[in-house]
Amino acid sequence: MAEHREDANGEALDQALYVDDRELHRRVAPHLGKDRFRAAILACERRDFPRVNALFRGRYWPAVRQWLDRENGVGSNAPGSTAADDGLETFDAVPRKSARPKRRPVSPGAGEAVALLVREERGAGHDGFPRRLHPAAR
Repeated sequence: MAEHREDANGEALDQALYVDDRELHRRVAPHLGKDRFRAAILACERRDFPRVNALFRGRYWPAVRQWLDRENGVGSNAPGSTAADDGLETFDAVPRKSARPKRRPVSPGAGEAVALLVREERGAGHDGFPRRLHPAAR
């Protein structure tokens, strides 16, 4: 169990918003040695870890806590420290291809027999009626 510490005025140090690196070491990783903890903090600062505020001579504890939570995946559904952002979700299905056979291109030198075997796609005639109803098709 962590010991309860007070500052010179009798205020609990655990309630302080700005903490020095000694208190940060006690709160975050007391099992690490002093030098190893300092090296870890320097590495974390390269990844936007909250820096020491010159006016208050300490790091803002809620920001440190938020950074640690985010780095360890607390509050996210992603396992691990970072969720891969794979882009905007789209629920559009891939367009289906027509079940009808495609029109085969007729090579220029092919005889009329080949052209007769090519099935034409059915579509509307020039009057807007299907070809089978068009007078020329009767």
